[in-house]
Amino acid sequence: MPTVEHFNESRLDIIITGATSLIGYFLLQRLLVSSTGYSVKPFSRSQQTKTGNWHLYKNSLLNATPQIAHADILIHLGPLKVLPEYIDEFESLGGQRVIAFSSTSRFSKLQSGTPSERDMAEELIAAEQTIADECEKRNIKWTLFRPTLIYGAGLDKNISSITRFIKRFGFFPLVGNGSGLRQPVHADDLAAACVMVIKNEKTFNQSYDLIGGETLR
Repeated sequence: MPTVEHFNESRLDIIITGATSLIGYFLLQRLLVSSTGYSVKPFSRSQQTKTGNWHLYKNSLLNATPQIAHADILIHLGPLKVLPEYIDEFESLGGQRVIAFSSTSRFSKLQSGTPSERDMAEELIAAEQTIADECEKRNIKWTLFRPTLIYGAGLDKNISSITRFIKRFGFFPLVGNGSGLRQPVHADDLAAACVMVIKNEKTFNQSYDLIGGETLR
């Protein structure tokens, strides 16, 4: 993986919004044990008690407690639609790199018969375009990931919930013929993808669909 001259800091400051998410659970573990010179600042909207290095914030990166003065990289794990609101602030902190998560729903739900699902897809498409435009205008390098159904560590509300039901009752109720297909992807694989692309210039200003390795009915 090439080292990118764009990052000239000996120690890169990474802020993670949505750090309490499922992906954040694994990403923090990967970054905090990394020896690559990252300073990690997880952000949360609610009080954290397990560790003292969390930064609390509401609607602004600049009002975080404790405050931060500098950030090289923003990994956004929260709702994509709020990310454009942070780009100006991130630039003012010295931001150089944005990594964020959209969803393959921006494709699969676009022709849905349910209006709310179509709205969600259109919202994702609009947010992706805004993020790309705003980052490129500021020479901030961006990468967007679009995962499918995310699971892992028993913390998700889909695959893990089904697993717990089957373990308890020995079966799972199925409505219809089970023709719906899913390709669940593990949250730790998504966390690994984040770490892999941080300095990889081939991934700058690119988007990737990340799907699980197995298709399940």
